Amino acid sequence: MKTTTVHQYAGLLIAFGHGNGDPGCVSGQFTEADMVRKLKPYLQRWANDANLKIAFYMDNLYQHAADMKKYADWIVVEIHMDAAAKPQQGGHLIIHRDYQPDAIDDNLIMVIKNHFGLVTRNELGLSKRDDLLNLNNARNWGINYRLMELFFLAEPTDRAYYLENLDLISKHLIEAVVGKAIADDKVCICTN
Repeated sequence: MKTTTVHQYAGLLIAFGHGNGDPGCVSGQFTEADMVRKLKPYLQRWANDANLKIAFYMDNLYQHAADMKKYADWIVVEIHMDAAAKPQQGGHLIIHRDYQPDAIDDNLIMVIKNHFGLVTRNELGLSKRDDLLNLNNARNWGINYRLMELFFLAEPTDRAYYLENLDLISKHLIEAVVGKAIADDKVCICTN
């Protein structure tokens, strides 16, 4: 795990994708908006253990993009699940095309890899884009932002693994941001 610059920021904002009437991708009874929000209590727990100030954006950041300006001096991670006509296993991280991945990005890619595997976009596990609203806004406003696609919601193996390991995934997400292991390794096996 790479050492990060987390101490240079006010805290970590987790923005959950979609919501506020927008379900995101849908697979049977599962919606992306509901599924990503299942992480919240676990992320809060591990952030507390890591002494990391954390905030959650529960609304739809796409619908209220200017709200991100309030977090100009924060690290922002927007969490999503991918959709495709033919879902595959794995996920990826999206950063602006003008940037190189920083230590937080590299650590988050490893979290995706270790839990779900990686898909190839521009590079294995990394997409560089300039056609997403929040990505472009964050770049224009100087915000340390990235979007995670954890896995394909319609992929049943990854979905089941996610629901059984919300606590462990959350622990590893927080560790990726702070750049070090959190001492308490007691994680719950979830039964959602």
